[in-house]
Amino acid sequence: MKNESPYIQLAIPESSDLFSTDSTANIVTPTFVLVRNVSAVNKTLIPVDKPVISNELRICLVLRGWIDYQVNMKPVRLEAGMLFVSLPGDIIVLKQCSEDSDAQFIVSVGTDFSGIFNRWSVMRADTSLQQRVLAYFQLMGQVMQNRQFDIKTLHLLTSALCTDIQSDPSSVPVEDPANAYTRQAILFERFIELLNEHGDRNIGFYAEKMGISPNRLSTNIKQYSGQTILRWINQHVMLQARTQLIYTDRPVVEIAQSLGFENTAFFIRFFKQKAGTTPRAYRLKYQK
Repeated sequence: MKNESPYIQLAIPESSDLFSTDSTANIVTPTFVLVRNVSAVNKTLIPVDKPVISNELRICLVLRGWIDYQVNMKPVRLEAGMLFVSLPGDIIVLKQCSEDSDAQFIVSVGTDFSGIFNRWSVMRADTSLQQRVLAYFQLMGQVMQNRQFDIKTLHLLTSALCTDIQSDPSSVPVEDPANAYTRQAILFERFIELLNEHGDRNIGFYAEKMGISPNRLSTNIKQYSGQTILRWINQHVMLQARTQLIYTDRPVVEIAQSLGFENTAFFIRFFKQKAGTTPRAYRLKYQK
């Protein structure tokens, strides 16, 4: 699989000095990215509705407006004052954002976050934590001004930031308190976990894993999420198909087989119906 990520490919406008003395500048290296001015980023390299396989740790603080993502099939809205942490292996899709949205973020390859985060998370941070996160980002920018900086320094700072976020009492994961502990919410979360883990297209597979009848599972998923279970499964199939088309060179027939389609022609029809284009055309458009 190709080791690609739109954030690692972020472009700085030609008028900017990559290593200027201004520590607020956006700085990109092969293993670490610091963005403190989103408006200066070439947004064609952060495309909307394109799945991204995260090969790195990402920490984002939203300063203004809102940003809608889909993370491992789950819709997430980030609002001002929220922190978003994603881990290697997460599949992230930027859906949309408000016109006034603003954020700062880092992307770090090789940071040791073991024992700190074990899954992606969205947290609401109080003013004190927000200020500390921005202070970490500023310090990272100052370190990166030196062309000979040691990447280990950034990894240590990033690990310290992760520990600070995780241990801060204000960084409580954002949940919908009305739904967080309902049986339907628990069933839905478990279904999404199994869907991401196995990707089976048979509703009965998930029902058996969860010890519930297919009809009851389908009813609960529809009542809780507003979407049928089949639509969730099809969305997962499309996410995996699009991801493989972009980030691998596997032939379409192999991708079809990996997703449970014995007939490649049926997979192509399925993909075109959902995406409005053929797998080959989709690959040519996005695999650059």
